[in-house]
Amino acid sequence: MAKGSDDETSKTSSEASSFDIFSSKHFRAGFAFSLTFVFLLFVMFHTHDEDLEKSRRILSNKELFEELEHKYGGSRVVGHICGKTECFHVRDVFGKDEKGVHFATRVIHQVGLPEGCISMIKLKQPVRPTMRSLNTRDWEIDKRVIDRMGYNGRLIEFIFTSGAVPMNLQAKADVLAIGTGGGAIMNYLSANFPNFNVTGVEIDPLMIDISRDYFGVRQSEKARVLEADGLKVLQDMAEAGDTVNALILDACNNDFRDEWTCPIVGFLQDSTLSNIKKVIGNKGVIAMNVLAGSGLETSTEVVQLREKLKIYFSSCTFTTLEHMDNVVVECNNIVEKKTAVQPLEAKEFVEKNGIEHILLHVNEKSYMIYNSTQEENEHEL
Repeated sequence: MAKGSDDETSKTSSEASSFDIFSSKHFRAGFAFSLTFVFLLFVMFHTHDEDLEKSRRILSNKELFEELEHKYGGSRVVGHICGKTECFHVRDVFGKDEKGVHFATRVIHQVGLPEGCISMIKLKQPVRPTMRSLNTRDWEIDKRVIDRMGYNGRLIEFIFTSGAVPMNLQAKADVLAIGTGGGAIMNYLSANFPNFNVTGVEIDPLMIDISRDYFGVRQSEKARVLEADGLKVLQDMAEAGDTVNALILDACNNDFRDEWTCPIVGFLQDSTLSNIKKVIGNKGVIAMNVLAGSGLETSTEVVQLREKLKIYFSSCTFTTLEHMDNVVVECNNIVEKKTAVQPLEAKEFVEKNGIEHILLHVNEKSYMIYNSTQEENEHEL
């Protein structure tokens, strides 16, 4: 009886001890902590699920660019590249066209110069954009599009208005482009005219790297960029008797503060003009970007250039650009212009095939690079 009583007493004592454990403040604190931990896990995973859902949601054009502007403002620097004597910024700039459709474009500027854009090209908006698409550095280049407001569109139009090349997407032509910059013309011609054989010549290896890494320029059987001096290339071609259907000259010194910026004065020397005359022959055309003095067609520099070109070419056309100081010059010695078209026809043709108003629809202050370093540090890389 005593042993049984002891067992019962032990059992009662054990149950009391267990009850004391569950009713202790340590247990209550631990239990509360466990509940809090579980709640926090729930909130964390729930928030993660919401963030994941938000990051996967397809954004409209307006929503995408609202997010971009919220994150970066009107533009962002995606590249800072330096050579031996100069540095360049590659910047993605956001704009909106006359129909209210937002777009992004990529430009190159020389650091330290308050004005002037070396190259500009349009970016492709992601097909199914989400919050994960905000890094525009990863967006593809829209090689089929080139700016209408700038001089590139006019340079291309002159290929057709001169009669040097039939106005046809399937036309065959040998094109030499001296001064490729970011490669906008290289991209446009190779993407829209598959039978064009395009050779670019660029003297600055740094610019070749930029065009490859940021502007999508690729070497192919029908398009290539040579690192060479354009003056020497023209001399060698003239001596060899090589000719092209179109010569596009956009070789500038990049310092827009100089009185004569484009083309580099070496291309306007008598020996070089003589070489150009031989290279385009009596069936080709030269289209050049001119930026000198005030840029007006009646400026002293341009008037002098007009008189000089008459010595080498039977026909020259000077065209001033709205909103810009550049003058686009086209010259040729073509006798029979069987495939020549009127300027309006050429304008309509290129507008149907990738010529768009880009520069016109971006805020100038968004893409200008100023001397201060504050802007460089804002939304970098």
